Amino acid sequence: MKTGNLRGLHQFEARELARLGRDERSGRLEFQDDSVRPLRTGEDPLRIASAWDGLVVDYFSKSIRASLYLYFWKWGDSTGLGVEIDDQVPFVEPGGMAQGEWLERFMCSYVQACGAAACANGREWPYALEPLEPVQLVSRWQEEGLPQPPSRGFYMVTAETLRADDITLLRQRNDARANRWLRYFQTPPNYHVLSTWSRRDWWAA
Repeated sequence: MKTGNLRGLHQFEARELARLGRDERSGRLEFQDDSVRPLRTGEDPLRIASAWDGLVVDYFSKSIRASLYLYFWKWGDSTGLGVEIDDQVPFVEPGGMAQGEWLERFMCSYVQACGAAACANGREWPYALEPLEPVQLVSRWQEEGLPQPPSRGFYMVTAETLRADDITLLRQRNDARANRWLRYFQTPPNYHVLSTWSRRDWWAA
C-alpha cells in the first residue's frame, strides 16, 4: 500500500477487518456487521479482501493512542478512500502540536500519499461511502461560496481541479473573518487545502 511509510511513522497496528458490500436493492455500499474479524500479526488486509467490493481496517495509532478506521472501495477503475476517527483525535496534542494539528498534518500526508483528487469533510459533505466528485465540490463553492463560520471542515483539492486564480477569487468573495476561520494553505506538490481544524500555521514553520 502507498501509505505504508505513513502508517509506519505513526506506528499503526491493524486490529480488525470488516467487509463493505453492495445492497441488492439500492446498490449502495454498506458496512457488513457480521464480517468483522480480528487481524493476526502480519496479515495483509488487502490480500484477504481482494475479492470484496470494499473493506475497512481498524488501525490503532501508537503515536497518538487512538484508533483510525481506513476505508477502501472499488469505484469503477479507481479506488474510493475514507477515514473515520475516534472522538479524541481532533484534540490530541502530541509533541507540542496544537489541537487539530496532528489530524490536519496526517490528512494532508494521507491524501497526498493516496494520490486522491479531492477530500472533503464538513456539514455540507458528511461522511458517506459514496464517491466525492471534485468538480461538483468546486462548482458548489463557485455557486454558494466557501463554507462560512461556524461550520467546521477540512477540504483538499488538486490544482488540476481548482486553479490558483479560482481559489483566489473564492477567498476574495469571503470577508476577512471567514478567511481567518477557514484557513487556506498549499501542500506540495499540488494541493489546495481549506481547514478549520487547527489554529496554528504549521506549514509555514
